[in-house]
Amino acid sequence: MQRTSNILVIMVDQMTPFLAGAYGHDAVKTPNIDGLAVAGTRFDAAYTPCPMCVPARAGLMTGRYVSRIGCNDNGDSFSALTPTFAHYLTNAGYDVTLSGKMHFIGPDQLHGFKRRLTTDVYPSSYDWSYQPSEAGADVLAFDFYKQYLAENIGSGWTLELQFDEETHYRSLEYLRRKHDQPFALVSSYTSPHPPFVAPKQYWDMYENAEIAIPEYPENMETHYSEMDRALNRWHGADRHADQIRDPDNLRAIRRGYYALYSYIDDKVGELLNVLEEQGMRDNTAIIFVADHGDMAGEKGMIQKRSFNEFSSRIPMIVSLPGVPATSPVDTAVSLIDIAPTMLDLAGIPEFERLSMDGRSLMKLMHGEDDPGAMQFPNITPKEFFAPVL
Repeated sequence: MQRTSNILVIMVDQMTPFLAGAYGHDAVKTPNIDGLAVAGTRFDAAYTPCPMCVPARAGLMTGRYVSRIGCNDNGDSFSALTPTFAHYLTNAGYDVTLSGKMHFIGPDQLHGFKRRLTTDVYPSSYDWSYQPSEAGADVLAFDFYKQYLAENIGSGWTLELQFDEETHYRSLEYLRRKHDQPFALVSSYTSPHPPFVAPKQYWDMYENAEIAIPEYPENMETHYSEMDRALNRWHGADRHADQIRDPDNLRAIRRGYYALYSYIDDKVGELLNVLEEQGMRDNTAIIFVADHGDMAGEKGMIQKRSFNEFSSRIPMIVSLPGVPATSPVDTAVSLIDIAPTMLDLAGIPEFERLSMDGRSLMKLMHGEDDPGAMQFPNITPKEFFAPVL
């Protein structure tokens, strides 16, 4: 099995492909991600194994379903004894490094990485584990709805952006070093996760943009499932439904997303430029992926935790050195397929691995059929932006 010299994983948080330029959205400016898709393989039916940060990332790391590793919520850890792609790559001679967010819960903050270049943006303690409410009280996590109101969206600066700037700086610094061994760098940003506050230059990019917003049928509540209703209570959207569905707020949400997508796109471009400057672009595999999406007002819902398309489908783009660009792949794939793919890139044979639930993407990227993969119908850009009901 041929080995790829270097691997760069660019990970973002809470990005739905339905609002990404690389997936056909006319208004969103993401030229660097678009170029990555043209040069590599864009997966049009990629899904998260769990539409929540911590379990999704645990699935990414292990290549296993979250039900198999006992990580089901944002307050859960997974065992330090569970092998991850970082363990395998370290043993294979890679310098395996993390810059940015991975949202590990518990004492093991490496899970196979040799080092972290930054702290995490969220606490590693078990503070977010479920706490029983008082008898008869509604279960309420946070009033997330406030992040989806126009008054809290716009140009400015946040701690999340500060974190992404440090993540990015450390990533560029790392890539500019002299490397005596192949590297596997995960550069993981918290954007475009809310709050939808972006640096002014990116917010201003969409001042006159035509922003499509969801259309709601009459008696929308009849379209909700029990899970939808529970999630709207959990996120505070049920008590503030009129505000969430207000056109001004919906346009602000989408504009904030557009701005943060373009912010992330510039980060991608700078990473690729440094690889080029250092003469490593032609021997580095690049994987661009998100952990999950965001409902962004579809069905009158916000946040994630839902298996509706805006919440559970993710962008996934892979560019391999020496592998010609392939047409967009509409075979259904998952975030848990990244780990076995990375092991293939590292030339780690099957007999040296423990079993994973994910399947390597290598056949699909070489234009071959994978009979074990699930087939998914073609989705056109027009269908991307239809209301999800």
